[in-house]
Amino acid sequence: MKKVSSQIFLGIIIIVVGIFLLLRSTGIIDMGNIFRFLPSIFILIGIYSLIKSRFRNITEPLLLITIFTVIQLWILNIITLGNILSWWPLILIIIGVGIILSRLRGPLKEEDIQEKLDIFTFFGEVKRNIKSNNFQGGDITAVFGEINLDLRDAALSETPRINVVSLFAEVNIKVPAEWNVNLDTQQILADVQDKRKESPAKEELIIGGLAIFSEINIRN
Repeated sequence: MKKVSSQIFLGIIIIVVGIFLLLRSTGIIDMGNIFRFLPSIFILIGIYSLIKSRFRNITEPLLLITIFTVIQLWILNIITLGNILSWWPLILIIIGVGIILSRLRGPLKEEDIQEKLDIFTFFGEVKRNIKSNNFQGGDITAVFGEINLDLRDAALSETPRINVVSLFAEVNIKVPAEWNVNLDTQQILADVQDKRKESPAKEELIIGGLAIFSEINIRN
């Protein structure tokens, strides 16, 4: 069964929210109390982030899940503001547990040799060092986060393409000096730059996608 990429998942979430907002603003359908469950969307994104990172990136998704779970319970009148003020140290506990677990797990070696990327971060930071001998491109999705991708130890498969979707985020990609990088991105109040010095290119990498209020840097 083919996996759903992070960009398709994000696109579906945005479309669903957009449809709800359109139906409400035009008065076509009375959405009633549906918007009371809006925090649940962020809870799902947090769970997705945990699964996508194979529980390697724990702290930010757990914080996201905890904060929006509390907000959701408060909106539904299941807990009170007094309960929230009493339990706020739980956030510190989650941060501490996340740091310890991330340290104990160590790096995921299988990530270093993957041929096809599907990197996703939401309010987090992801670092990848790819060493594949048959790199085929893939998807990078960053929302309010940062992704650092190192391809200097990778070898290309024909002319791969990396599709980047960056919303209020920063994406840094390191590539060998002998690669030609063809930038094919759409930008809205964003900065996309190849900061390398010009040199004879032997292989080509295409970087496309969409950057909104973001920064995408190509370095070596």
